[in-house]
Amino acid sequence: MDNETRSSAGSEKLPPENKKAPHSVAKVFSVAAASFAVSYIIMALAEAGISILLEKNRPSGVFSPDSPGMMLFYSLLPIYLVGIPTAYFMLRVIPRGKISPRRLSAKALFGYFALCFPFIFLGRLIGSTFMVLISGENAENPVSEAVAGGDVLSAVLLVAVSPVAEELIFRKCLLDRIAGTGKETAVLFSALCFALYHMNPGQFFYTFGMGLVLGYVYVKSARIIYPIIIHMMINLYGSVVYSAVIAAINFEKLRSVVSLMSQNSAIPDALVSEILPGVLAIAAYYLLYLVLVGIGAVLIVFSAKKDRLKENTGHHLNIRAFINPGMVFFLLVSVAFTLKAMIFGM
Repeated sequence: MDNETRSSAGSEKLPPENKKAPHSVAKVFSVAAASFAVSYIIMALAEAGISILLEKNRPSGVFSPDSPGMMLFYSLLPIYLVGIPTAYFMLRVIPRGKISPRRLSAKALFGYFALCFPFIFLGRLIGSTFMVLISGENAENPVSEAVAGGDVLSAVLLVAVSPVAEELIFRKCLLDRIAGTGKETAVLFSALCFALYHMNPGQFFYTFGMGLVLGYVYVKSARIIYPIIIHMMINLYGSVVYSAVIAAINFEKLRSVVSLMSQNSAIPDALVSEILPGVLAIAAYYLLYLVLVGIGAVLIVFSAKKDRLKENTGHHLNIRAFINPGMVFFLLVSVAFTLKAMIFGM
């Protein structure tokens, strides 16, 4: 760590690149959190406006919101055309720092990809349990549901558009401006904002875990292409591949087999041959999923011993990044919109 970084950490100041920029650590993180809160409110207003327009002048044909792809397109439109750009312009008041670039090998990239899966596994488990406890219903996964019908537009939006937009704002734009206050704090803050912005309790825990890994990859490499690739791979595996596997299962035939098995009746070979490809596909999918979880868990253990972020950066967690007016505002907005969605629906 160079002298400039030490000085910045010791004085808890960011480089004053312009006169209007906030300088104290608490104020920097407060402004950042408030930026996401305000952008979400504006985005929600835009979403309401689009919903009203669609009700009054419902498009037909290829632009009809009845198709899964266009429905997803209209739901993402206010996020990527209003919400994220608003957050970007508000975050610009915080001066940018500089993170030293570093190349990652394909092997390292795969390792970070696998590293996400223990967090996804545990996060979805906690999220589902939490949703069952508070609402009696399992957590919904909008990513998987959006491409359940095999819609090509949904797949493109979720695998290509969403990862690029989200990584640019939550990793590139945000971390460039707060990493100078301490990379450990910055990564944790970025992951928390990423999770809160989803406004979905069922998604909060695994998106938070993903955000930790993706944020770490960015501060380690300073190359946004790496977290984008990992994010794309996760969405591809968790949405497109999963939906293709589910589509391969003939559930009607599968129920017939289960019924015959419960009655200790013979199962016709023709029936077995019809369900076998789908059963093998889903078994292979979850086997690979568990393998990735196992690899990620092993990597977490080894990383904790020899490659800790705290040791690499020389910074410690700064609690003022999370206890400030902006973060309180963001939490209140997140809770309010989450309750609205749970009580009145999306």
